[in-house]
Amino acid sequence: MDRTDFKKILASSWTLSVNGSKMFQLGKNLKHLKENVRGLNSVLASYAQKHQQASQQLDITLAKMRSAPLAQTLIDTEKRLLADIRLWSNVEEQAPRKKSRALWITCGDSNSKYFHAQCKIRSSRNNITSVYDDMGKKIIEPHLVEKESGKILKTFSVTAVTLVQKFANPTLVKDYRPIACYTTMYKIIKKVLTNRIKEVIGTIVSPSQTVFIKGFPQKFMDWITVCVTSVSYSLVLNGGLTAPFQASGLQANIDKSSIYMSGVQPQLKQEILATLGFCEGTLPFTYLVVPLSSKKLTTAQCMPLVKKTSFYQVSGVCPSDILAQIFLLPKRIMKLINSICRSYLWTGDATISKKALVSWVKTCLLRAAGELNIMNLCLWNKATIVKQLWALSEKKDCFWIRWVHIYYMKNETVEECAIPSYATWVVKKIIEARKFELDAPAL
Repeated sequence: MDRTDFKKILASSWTLSVNGSKMFQLGKNLKHLKENVRGLNSVLASYAQKHQQASQQLDITLAKMRSAPLAQTLIDTEKRLLADIRLWSNVEEQAPRKKSRALWITCGDSNSKYFHAQCKIRSSRNNITSVYDDMGKKIIEPHLVEKESGKILKTFSVTAVTLVQKFANPTLVKDYRPIACYTTMYKIIKKVLTNRIKEVIGTIVSPSQTVFIKGFPQKFMDWITVCVTSVSYSLVLNGGLTAPFQASGLQANIDKSSIYMSGVQPQLKQEILATLGFCEGTLPFTYLVVPLSSKKLTTAQCMPLVKKTSFYQVSGVCPSDILAQIFLLPKRIMKLINSICRSYLWTGDATISKKALVSWVKTCLLRAAGELNIMNLCLWNKATIVKQLWALSEKKDCFWIRWVHIYYMKNETVEECAIPSYATWVVKKIIEARKFELDAPAL
């Protein structure tokens, strides 16, 4: 920040003497800094008044300088006032940006009765009043609902878990998708450990191996163990946080897990299935309601995406947004999904209609062009495939990219290699995406 006052507050808060571990000291310093910054915020809140006072004092000083232009005290005063005016002008320029969210609520929706009604409907839809346990018994008591649902300082290791419903009218806990939000400090610690592992992982294990590695320093393994075992969770339930609880560990979901075997004797296969408790899966299997196959996706295979879109436009990330980063979706499917998004934008309902007041192409333009910057799935799909092409050209350290270069591209460049006829449909489409890059205008 440009404010020297903030730097002084930061320095004084960080030099505070605190007894305890390093992490405890960090937590106390951050808390002390938060309290002091609030006082600075109250000073900055009167920026308009301070800007006006500095301007008035500058006018008085300039009037005095007309009669005594060489007076050093007046020259110094003029420099100080000009610096203050620049400071408060910058604050005045930045303040509307920070208030934009509140102004959008007031001006964008006019604080209307309809807006508040929609807020109540959304709050009611996200409210979890009851669930059914594994025995089929309905649970309605709040503390039992919390129980059924569910060395780093606790301040840093508490994770807020938001439950997002997978489909309309959920009744079981498994009908919700948990979204975990870690604290910033926990993310920093995790990132530091990850970056240190990345520096040495390539010299210890083959890139194709992801199993546990022997030979890591004990202290480093202790750090990782602390990160994994000390985390507690708190559910965001009906607008509040539940009491923190410890996770019981990861368990495979038998309903969603299958085992795939090839070349295994029937008797041994039955013994494996009986021991693990999984059912035997068949190819191709589905991912986000679409079958994963090396062949081209058909419109019929992708039609479940259209059915899912109407719900996910309201409750969360749409599966088509994720799959669009992997495959080129059929054009008809993307047009149908865009139609649902357009209808929901203008009518609040996912039923396809023609009540749009502005064309969808114009609506998807950037905010700098005066539009809403809504994602156009057709362009998004092409852009993500080009991103895969960029990875194929630049990220030679990835194992799958090295395999494609050796097996399909024969160590030629992306621009020069011929597309082999035996390549899978996915690989062909990624390499063919180079035409988008070659046809793009130069910047």
